[in-house]
Amino acid sequence: MPDNADALHYLGLIYYQTGDSESAVTLISKAVSISPTHLMHSNLGAALQAQGRHDLAVENYQAAIALKADYIDAYNNLGAALQEQGKLAESIKAFQKALALNTNDASAQNNMGNALLSQGNLKEALGCYRSSLSLNVDNLSTHSNLLLALSYYPQCTPAQYLEEARAFGKKVLAIARPYMVWPAFLADREEKSYELALFQGILKFTLLAISWKISSSILILQGLS
Repeated sequence: MPDNADALHYLGLIYYQTGDSESAVTLISKAVSISPTHLMHSNLGAALQAQGRHDLAVENYQAAIALKADYIDAYNNLGAALQEQGKLAESIKAFQKALALNTNDASAQNNMGNALLSQGNLKEALGCYRSSLSLNVDNLSTHSNLLLALSYYPQCTPAQYLEEARAFGKKVLAIARPYMVWPAFLADREEKSYELALFQGILKFTLLAISWKISSSILILQGLS
């Protein structure tokens, strides 16, 4: 075990999955010192990133890429770590390399959108989010990112924003409905009242989003006048 790189690596992954990034870093670091692979460096980078040690995470993602130049996950994770450091231009380059290897990587499209949004490039960010959703239509995180970007996009009208927010709400309701299994003794009327309560919660979110969109539009118009 002490000299078995694979065993140390896999045990480190188990600790990482359970939220113990400190033990993960210790074990995977030992594995890397014995017999480094691109997977070990990439996973060590992820554990370091979970600790907020972005400099070391970047170094390990780069080491993973040096060992396997077409390793998409390493480019994707590298971009995320660079974005955490505020290095947006470098972050975008990393995501571009990931997408050059596979344009159908929904995660890379979403992450690219996040970097572009942080850079203030709304139009291209929206394009990335839509591309990501076309590949993974049910991803709520990406759809939420799309709504955030649209709330700042001057060309998006309140009506268009409402339509997108409704689509998001339907996805949330569709995910929640399978878990809404009520005891058999509940009347159908009561079950529907629970569904209505959930729908009202989504509606409140939607109305808040629309209110923000309208307020943003007013502020933009005031700034232009």
